[in-house]
Amino acid sequence: MHASAVVIVVLLISCASADPSCFATHALQKIRPEQAPPLRGPLQLSAAQNEYESFQVVCAALGGAPFNVTSASVACPSGVESLVHGVRYYTAVNRSDCDGLGGRQPDALVPAVDPFVNEPRNVFPVVVGATESRLLWIDLFIGKGVEPGSYSVNVTLDIAGGEAVSPLTLALTLDVWAFALPDTSPFATHFLVDEVSKS
Repeated sequence: MHASAVVIVVLLISCASADPSCFATHALQKIRPEQAPPLRGPLQLSAAQNEYESFQVVCAALGGAPFNVTSASVACPSGVESLVHGVRYYTAVNRSDCDGLGGRQPDALVPAVDPFVNEPRNVFPVVVGATESRLLWIDLFIGKGVEPGSYSVNVTLDIAGGEAVSPLTLALTLDVWAFALPDTSPFATHFLVDEVSKS
């Protein structure tokens, strides 16, 4: 039941005529499709047992030839579950305030396979334009039976942009902490509470 390594196979990439750039980054970084985000070093994730941890896989042509991400498969050891999503965008016409941004924004997450009915959804192919970036969002669930420690995570990216197909592997690290989160919140919560001041 205990895993000695976490291996995630997420993509396959074919780039005979394209030179795509693909890398993993944290979930809190907002990446718009027109941006060419700077490349980062190896990604390190940390999570407790019984916790979800997410990250993004960014694929960008960066001015090169366009390409498609045609599939995504994830292999996890016992105790770790994963779910791959395709990121969808909406166009913000009116800015909410002076700090807001117009244009396309990443928003909806479409699961590659619906976790409730186990049916594939219309996620692939993910089309990456010559001057654009596209995202995959990956959820990991670390079960209670996963022992604490540092685990290697390998994201192998199959991209179709030409006749040849060659894999690209991204290295990640997952640190599992020596405690588990409770199934339900230990804190009291209140909903629909409306305070009315009386004078």
